[in-house]
Amino acid sequence: MSDRIESIIDALRKKLLDAAVRGELVDQDNGEEPASALLERIAAERSQLIREKKIKKPKSSSRIERRDGHFYESVDGSTPVCIDDELPFEIPDSWEWVRLGEISTLISGQDLTPKDYHSERSGIPYITGASNFDKGKLVINRWTTTPKSVAAGGSILLTCKGTIGELAILCENKAHIARQVMAICPIVKESVAFLMHVLQSAIKEYKYQAQSMIPGISRSVVLKTHVPLPPLQEQLRIVGALERQLKQLDILHESHRRMRRILHETPTSLRQQLLQAAIEGKLVAQDPKEEPASALLERIAKERAALPGKRKAVPPSRIERRPDGTFEVFPDGSEKNISDEIPFDIPKSWEWVRLKQIADIISGTSYNKNDVSNTGLRILRGDNIQNDSLVLNPDDVFIPESYSSPQKRVMAGDIILVGSTGSKKVIGKAAYIKETLKNTQIGAFLRIVRAYQPCYAEYLAHILTTSYYRNYIRALASGTNINNIKAQHLEDFLVPLPPLQEQQRIVQRLEELLPLVSQA
Repeated sequence: MSDRIESIIDALRKKLLDAAVRGELVDQDNGEEPASALLERIAAERSQLIREKKIKKPKSSSRIERRDGHFYESVDGSTPVCIDDELPFEIPDSWEWVRLGEISTLISGQDLTPKDYHSERSGIPYITGASNFDKGKLVINRWTTTPKSVAAGGSILLTCKGTIGELAILCENKAHIARQVMAICPIVKESVAFLMHVLQSAIKEYKYQAQSMIPGISRSVVLKTHVPLPPLQEQLRIVGALERQLKQLDILHESHRRMRRILHETPTSLRQQLLQAAIEGKLVAQDPKEEPASALLERIAKERAALPGKRKAVPPSRIERRPDGTFEVFPDGSEKNISDEIPFDIPKSWEWVRLKQIADIISGTSYNKNDVSNTGLRILRGDNIQNDSLVLNPDDVFIPESYSSPQKRVMAGDIILVGSTGSKKVIGKAAYIKETLKNTQIGAFLRIVRAYQPCYAEYLAHILTTSYYRNYIRALASGTNINNIKAQHLEDFLVPLPPLQEQQRIVQRLEELLPLVSQA
């Protein structure tokens, strides 16, 4: 089944490419300048480049004309010959057939000796062959200061010996190419992307013609390639449509690959992958129309600043993402580069925040063991947190009402977690409280994380069940015989905060998917 899906994706990719070069991917526009006019401009520009000695005059020239629904080719001014049987498919009326050599120049590569190239970033890149190509992109690992065969930026590089048919557009200003590589330089630079796709469709034929012990294709084979040429504006529309749809196929392929991998994993790891995708912004789509997370942070800061008396908050630090890194800016104006603390990338509309910026950390109740009874205040302990949920046990501890503390009462929207325990596996485990518990407080070994605004508490609760959070806590927990979480550790925990509406979509999606994962 998996191989069949892979084959279907590959077939769809080929079908899209075929549709693009046949004129079947986008509609033609009769108001656009036809390809024949584009060919006239290319011919004029090529003649000018030859006169200026910027390119060499080709050894031969070809002209293909459409007459009464048929195509005729004249080579070096010879009598036109019908070439219908050489052309692989029909093209729209506004398109033209042309040899690649008529609309581009071709540079063959030359090898350098080891003394002429190096691994230091000086000079220009040296492209040696297929090892420099990776899925349509160039991997540059050699440079030279003594180039001999230079390809200009915007050229299409094609591997022509050994491994045939690797393609990439040269994004550098220029590069030296070895003899295993050719550089195809379109006369009209705007045609580069379309011609790249045309060459992709021609690779099968190139490989077929590469006949020798060491496969290779000649200059003449490439230069004689039949190119179906659309009007320039249509080329741009084709490239845009094709790349959008190929991107969707890439996403589908990656999703399939990921699904194949996780099918063999445990429900626990599936659960963690879902949670991790959620907090990295990969579970639901972002909506640029939604209020960004920065606006939510501003509201929280204003509300905290308005608190009366001792409850009035000290202005917290803030975290800024900049082109040169991520910085924490403190109330006194000083700042620190914390790029090495950032564990993963998040969407632009999200913000990194310290937990103390969005929640209070509340310690539990200490009591005298002699005061334990069967009535009064219920005290929650580590055993009350099971599988990310709160469980009330028959042997729960009760203490007198005199220990009552409104702040330590367990309320709806609270997240309670284990702050002290003898087990590193248990340290930090958390539970979200959906309903206020009457006459219930946390014990000294627990902590309450209480969001300043209930609207984001449930999203925050999901973060505190991730491996990202648990690994952070386990790494910091310290103690000779018991593991303890310092309040500062929790306060400094970095939270990836989405826009509020996106948080709600994330929580809803997790509530749909997590039960399914648990049943896997």
